[in-house]
Amino acid sequence: MANQTVDPQVQEALWDLQRYLSDEVAPMMVTDSIEVLLRCEPEVAAGEIQGWLVGQTAGASVSDCLFHAMKKLHLMVEFNLIDEQALERYLADLSTIVLGFCPEQERELLSQNLENLSHAVDSATAGKVEYLHRQAGRPAETSDGNGETSQPTAPLKPSSTRPAAVTKSPTPAGVTEADLELGLKRLTMVMERIGHAVQPAEQDQALNLAALNARNGLEFEGYLSRLRERGMEVDADDVFRSLGSSLPGWTLPEGAQAPPSRTVEAMHRLVSKATDPSESANRFSAMVQAAVEQFNTGNFVQARTMFELAGRVVDEERIKPELVESIKLRGDEHIAVERLHEASQDSTLFPALRSVLEFFPAYSPTELLDRLQNEPRRDRRKLQLALLEVHGENARTQVLDLLTFFAGDMANDPHGYFQRNLVYLLRRIDRAGDRDEELDLLVRCSELDIPPIVIREAIGALAKWTHPQSERALIERLAQLEMVMTGKLESILARGQVEALLERTIGALSKLGTSGALQAIVTHGFSRQTPLGHTMARLTVLGTHDLGGNAGIVDRLVSALRKELPSRVLGFVVHKNTPFLVPLIQALAGTRTPEVRAVLEEIVDRFPDRDFGDAAAKVLDGFGATPRNDGGPAGLSGDVELFGLPNLLQSLSDSQLTGTLTMMDREGKPFARLDLEDRMIVGCTTGQLNGETAFWQLFERPTPGTFSFKRGKPEPGEGQPLEIMPAILEALRRHDEYNAARAIAPDDAALVAGDVQPTPCEDEVDTNFIRAVWVKASSGATPEKCEAAIASDGYRVRRLYAHWIETGALKPA
Repeated sequence: MANQTVDPQVQEALWDLQRYLSDEVAPMMVTDSIEVLLRCEPEVAAGEIQGWLVGQTAGASVSDCLFHAMKKLHLMVEFNLIDEQALERYLADLSTIVLGFCPEQERELLSQNLENLSHAVDSATAGKVEYLHRQAGRPAETSDGNGETSQPTAPLKPSSTRPAAVTKSPTPAGVTEADLELGLKRLTMVMERIGHAVQPAEQDQALNLAALNARNGLEFEGYLSRLRERGMEVDADDVFRSLGSSLPGWTLPEGAQAPPSRTVEAMHRLVSKATDPSESANRFSAMVQAAVEQFNTGNFVQARTMFELAGRVVDEERIKPELVESIKLRGDEHIAVERLHEASQDSTLFPALRSVLEFFPAYSPTELLDRLQNEPRRDRRKLQLALLEVHGENARTQVLDLLTFFAGDMANDPHGYFQRNLVYLLRRIDRAGDRDEELDLLVRCSELDIPPIVIREAIGALAKWTHPQSERALIERLAQLEMVMTGKLESILARGQVEALLERTIGALSKLGTSGALQAIVTHGFSRQTPLGHTMARLTVLGTHDLGGNAGIVDRLVSALRKELPSRVLGFVVHKNTPFLVPLIQALAGTRTPEVRAVLEEIVDRFPDRDFGDAAAKVLDGFGATPRNDGGPAGLSGDVELFGLPNLLQSLSDSQLTGTLTMMDREGKPFARLDLEDRMIVGCTTGQLNGETAFWQLFERPTPGTFSFKRGKPEPGEGQPLEIMPAILEALRRHDEYNAARAIAPDDAALVAGDVQPTPCEDEVDTNFIRAVWVKASSGATPEKCEAAIASDGYRVRRLYAHWIETGALKPA
C-alpha cells in the first residue's frame, strides 16, 4: 500500500482530504482534490484515511470513523460535485480496503452500511470530528466485551507530514450541521442554474448563499473562488453590500426584539472567523462601509441592523481596539448629511439613527455639544440639536451638566445662545425622572436678568413640569413682566421683548393647566390695564380646557360675557365693548356645562348677524361633535411603507383602538383588512385568505400603500385571536424563511417531477395540502402560479417546492 506520494499535487490533495474528513472545509472546496485522488489507486486515499483515524476521539469506534469517512466522500455525489458513476466505482474499491482496517467484530455491520451508503441521509458535523455520521444498527460506541471501547488493531500513522491542524470552527449558535450541508447543496444548485450568464440579482443570491453557509473565512474564500470561476467579479465588499440589501426593513416598535437572522449571523462569521486578524479588520471595515451605504440610500432599518452588529463585534473584542478606533474616526466622513436631516425629523427612525450616531465618535453627545457651542452656521446648529435630541437621555445628562456650569454666565456666553440651546434640549428630550436641581436651573434661567432668548426657552420648559415650584415660578414671572410693562419694575429688556415673554408665559401657564395657573390667566385677562395691551384677548387660551371643574372661573367668564352683550334701553341698542365678546366666547369653547350652552344659544338667537354671534355658533357646533376623550379619533388614515406594518399595528394596539384597518395599494385598491379589538387581531382577510394565514401572507410579500382605520366593533373573524407582537415576530420569521426558499425555487422556475418520491418537509402534516401542491408542482406550475392557485400563505407552498428540489423530487424542466 502506498503510504505517501512524491507528486506535489497528490500530496496537496491528501492534505485536503484529511482536513475535509475532519470537517474543517466544505465539500465544494475540495472538489478538485478529490478528482485528483480519483485518478490514483484507491490505496493512496485508503492510507490517508488510516492515518486520519489516529487523531479521532477515543469515544468513537473505528467502524463509525470509517463509515464517517466514506459518507463524507459520498457527499460529493449528493451535492452533484463529482460524476456519480466514477465516484461510485472508486468508492466500491476503496470500501474493500477500509474494511480491512475495521476490528473483526464490527466488520459485518460496517460492510452492510457501506453497501447501503447511497441511501444514507445523516449529516456531517463540524471541526475535528466530535459528532460522526454514525452507522445504522449500532450504538454510539462498541464494547470489546471487557467494557473498553474498540480501538484500531494496529498502530496507525498519518500518511504524510502535515502543517499544524486548523483550529476547529464550531457550528454557529442556532445553526446545525444539517443546515450547513443543506446550504452547500443550495449554493451548488444556484450556481448550476445561473451557469456563466450571471445577472446582478443572481450574483447577489449566490453571494448571499456563500456567506450564509461559510463556517469560517477560509471556507468563504473558497466559495468566492468558485463564484469567480463562474464569471463573477466579487470580493468581501460585494458580499456585505449584498447581505445588507437582503436584510428586511421592518420597523419594529421601540423595545421589540427582532427574531434571529441568519443573514446577520453570516456577516458575524465573515468578520469573526476570518483567516487572520488583518482580514477580520478589513472585513469589519467593509461591513461598516456597507452599513453607511445602506444609510445613505435611505435604508435606515437595514443600516441599524448592521451598525448594531458592528457594535457587537467591537464588544466581543474581535478586532484590535486601535483598528476599530481608526475605522470609527474616518468612517463618519461618508455619512450623507441629507439623510441625517431626514431621519432626525421622523421619531420612528430615531432608533435606527441612534445606532449610527452611537457608533461614530464624531456624532457622540460630547462632540456634538462641543461643536454646537461655537458653530456659526444656523443650519448646522439645527442639525446638531436634532441629533442630540435623537441621543435622548445620554445627551440630556451631559446637557444638564453643561447648563449647571453656564447658567447665568455672561462672560463665556454673553448673548445666551449656548444656554438657550441647552434649555431647548432639556425641553425637547423627555426626562427619565424629576430632578430638583434641573427645576432649580430652569427657574434660574427664566429670571429677567438673563438674555431673553434663554428666558423664552426656560418658560417653555417650565410648562412641562407639573410641580408646585414650576407653577409658582411661572405665576411670579407673569407678575414681574406685568410690573415691567406698567413701569413698576426696571429691566434691561426692550418693551417688545417683554411683551413677547408675557405672551409666552400665558401660553406656558395654559399648558401647565393647574387650577392656580388657569386662575392666574383669568386674573391677567380681567386686569384690563392699558400698558398690558389687549389682556382679554389672551383669555382665548382657556378654550383648550374643560373649565367645568373650576366653577369660580366659569361663573366669572359667563358673568362677564352677559355683561358685555349689547342691551336695549328705551328701544335703542346700546353697544358696549363688543371686541371683548369673541375672546370670552372662545375662552369657553372647551366647557360644555349647561350654563355655558345656555348663554351661547342666547347669543346665537339674539345676534345671528354679528361676529360674536358667529363665534358662539362655531363653539356650539363644536359641542355637537363627538368628544375626543374616549381613546382617540374616530378615524385614521395615512401611508404605510413597504416594511411599516409592524409599527402601525403596534401603534393602534397601544392606543387601545377597536375597529377595522383597511390597507390599499398605491392605486388605492383595497387588498387587505384587519380587525382589532382589545389589543388583539380578531380577524384578517387578504385575497382569498382569512385568519392567521392571511396575516402571514401580508408579511411574506409586503405591499406598500395607504391605510385607513375606522373605529367600531368588528364582526367576529375566523380562527383564534392573535396577540399582536408575538404574531408579528412569527410573521417576520416566515418572511425570512420564505425568501430563503425563494432563492431555491424562484417565482418563474420551470420544474418537472424527478426520480425521487416526494416527501413532506418538516412540520408540514396536512396531507391534502401536500398532495394539492405536488399535483401543481409536478405538472409544471411555477411556484408563483401555485401560490396563487392554492388557498395558503406562500411560505407553506414555497418551502415544499424548495424541499422537493433539494431532495430531487422536482428537477428543472
